[in-house]
Amino acid sequence: MSDPLVPGANNIYIPTMEMAWQQLDILLHHNIRLTNKTAAAIKALAYSPLIIPDNIPGSEVEASAENGEVNVKATMYAELPFKHSFDTIQGSFGNKKVKYFGITYSYEYRDYIDILSYKDEKHFIVSITPQDTSKEILFCMGYNQFHDFNKLYKSVNIDIADAKKKESWRTSFMENDGFSAPKINFDLTQQLSSVQGQQFRAGKETYTITNASLRNAFLLTEKGATVFNEADMMAALDSIPVKRMIFDSPYTIILRKKTSPQPFAMMTIADTELMTLSANTDPF
Repeated sequence: MSDPLVPGANNIYIPTMEMAWQQLDILLHHNIRLTNKTAAAIKALAYSPLIIPDNIPGSEVEASAENGEVNVKATMYAELPFKHSFDTIQGSFGNKKVKYFGITYSYEYRDYIDILSYKDEKHFIVSITPQDTSKEILFCMGYNQFHDFNKLYKSVNIDIADAKKKESWRTSFMENDGFSAPKINFDLTQQLSSVQGQQFRAGKETYTITNASLRNAFLLTEKGATVFNEADMMAALDSIPVKRMIFDSPYTIILRKKTSPQPFAMMTIADTELMTLSANTDPF
């Protein structure tokens, strides 16, 4: 939410990468430590507000750790069909012809399409409530001047609150009013170069992020919206010490049945008296 928006470009935010990072922190027992050398992209993930999975529809998080490598995956999926299908409309965006969906005023739409704020034809907010009435889709016109999504979202909420104090006609969908929005369809996967290859510390160990990828898919038509997002992150220890396990000083041997708390044989070995010397033969 705090990443700078690129002016004149499409910008997308869905919090699965934050969910993946939070799971990574749990997997490493909350021992992740950042330094002045930590990349800004990692700091943005680490310092982002806590994502509560209950607020994210269809969210799942998977995690595993093995042989000095940790893997986390976070996904989000939501289908938001409209109660009634909108009309398909031909229109243009800039100088290109695109497909729109929308309506002029109709009684059957009155209960689930709302005007939350209207200043003029270049500055307004329309809300559509899908079949799942606990959700809503906001279409906001006139908010492309903000530096990041945090500031944009704050301004949207301020305008919605202010609209309640103004003339009622500004928030009433009346006869001859019209609404239309372009249909959207994309499925994009990208490697996050700003995250991939970066390092962080967890306790006394240093990890390198060997993979960070994000998939965004979104479909918006006259029938409703479907959104899918998946974030993958993999980190590995910078160097895993070679394990030399040679019993060349006093040690202990325990023989036991795995399901029993009581061993059936134990011995401590402190010298070579019981060992097979190089010149001896196998006693068995």
